[in-house]
Amino acid sequence: MPSEEKITTEEGGSKQEGLPVLRTFKSDSSQFIKREGISMVDVAAAEAKKGFGSFVSPGAGSTFFSTRNIIITAAVLIFVGAGIGGFIIFNKKETAPPVVVLPKPILTSDFEKETTLDGLLKTIKEPVKENKLLYIAVVKKDGQTKRLVTTKELFGNFGIVFPGYTDDIFTGIFMLNIYGDSPSLVFKIKSYEKAFVAMMKWEEKMADDLKDIFMIKDTIPASNSFTDREIRNHDTRVLYDSSGAPVFSYSFVNKDYLVISASPDTLEEIIRRFSLPQYINQ
Repeated sequence: MPSEEKITTEEGGSKQEGLPVLRTFKSDSSQFIKREGISMVDVAAAEAKKGFGSFVSPGAGSTFFSTRNIIITAAVLIFVGAGIGGFIIFNKKETAPPVVVLPKPILTSDFEKETTLDGLLKTIKEPVKENKLLYIAVVKKDGQTKRLVTTKELFGNFGIVFPGYTDDIFTGIFMLNIYGDSPSLVFKIKSYEKAFVAMMKWEEKMADDLKDIFMIKDTIPASNSFTDREIRNHDTRVLYDSSGAPVFSYSFVNKDYLVISASPDTLEEIIRRFSLPQYINQ
């Protein structure tokens, strides 16, 4: 408990004894400062030094951030930033190339292969399982995109001059197939009447124009001509070589599709698939 002091005062030439004065920490501090000759700034500095330790530079006032702590803080920030940046870079997903989905072929096949016009003849010569239909998708690539080659582009690549304006007769969609070892072509047509007349004119040059695609080695005598034949109740035109073996056959499956084949057996298989709804895609 703070001690008490009695103070006497003089009033009217006589000493009087007054009330005792209460001693406090504040009054004691003031008396100590006056007695020792120090200032309040010195006291504050001493307290700060005890409170903050190494964060206070002696003789330089109250400095919270020392050079050492600034360097440490900067190093931590750089490390964290580098870590975040590395995470973003290594986990950034690369832009995937666009997925190109080609249209479905006219008919469902047993197998599919893809090739370009440049690789077409090589692909045609590859063996196919017996009684299986292989669809060869002939594509044109442009960077990361691709599309199916049109009928007009196919004819142009092999120097085929079709008797008639192809854009008026063909839609541009065709299907190249191999059944066993026999190629076939299925064309989607715009006009049955125009296509029928053009095919009759093309009979004279068809064998020569399609010999590369249909892998015909022997030249067909000019005297040979197409004859009529019925295959699966469809009127068919067939070309025979000098030995009597069929070389080409073609038929209109309906008013929308024309089929050209190197073999009557292949033509029969194509017509059979057209008769079954589960095989038709277009």
